[in-house]
Amino acid sequence: MVVTGISIMAKAQRKKNLMTDEYILEKSKRRCCLCFGLNYDSMRKRGQIAHLDRDPANSRPDNLAFLCLDHHDEYDSRTSQSKSIQTNEVKAYRDQLYQYIESGKLSDSEIPEKPGKKNGYNEIYSYLSCLYNDIGLFVKQYYDSENSRNSQVSKALHERTKEFVPLFGKYELSLSKELYAEITTFFDLLLDYKKRVEGAGAVSINRDVTAYKRWLAINTEFCETSAPMLERLKAALQ
Repeated sequence: MVVTGISIMAKAQRKKNLMTDEYILEKSKRRCCLCFGLNYDSMRKRGQIAHLDRDPANSRPDNLAFLCLDHHDEYDSRTSQSKSIQTNEVKAYRDQLYQYIESGKLSDSEIPEKPGKKNGYNEIYSYLSCLYNDIGLFVKQYYDSENSRNSQVSKALHERTKEFVPLFGKYELSLSKELYAEITTFFDLLLDYKKRVEGAGAVSINRDVTAYKRWLAINTEFCETSAPMLERLKAALQ
């Protein structure tokens, strides 16, 4: 009877852990909170659920976070050569990610494939949607962020925009002229907003009223112009 009792308790605990894992996956939408917090990267990632206190038995939601494989390895490693990622740091970025997702600002980057037809355009929309999220967040927070962080995030965004070119090239010949033009216009618009906010008179250095007004105008225009364009692309690529 003792063995049976322990077995029942173990099964109940495993079931509870699975339910908690499902909750974290749904809550995070499989976005790595460190990618999001450090690089404004909202792409879906292959990853794992990390136990932040490094105790596998502690599966309270506050002790868990979805991390990509690289960041999970980095978090679990402890080196004396550099300052490791701190638990409070992960929790802060995790809570920011949850808040961002719950606010509805994370555009749905998943388009179900049409029955009987392989939807190769899903990849294009998914990348554009995530790029829209990330550059939009960069534009929004640029004024209040430190210059060193803005520079780091800018470089990461630049690398991701370069990745879109070969991806787009795989499908461009199958696109209509109108859809091709709309995609390239939207992509160029995202790059333009990034450049404009970075060149708006060294916004985060001066922090004067004029610089703030320039940044605010760019941020407002970004929201009003790019969101409807993304919705049209979603409809066209479905």
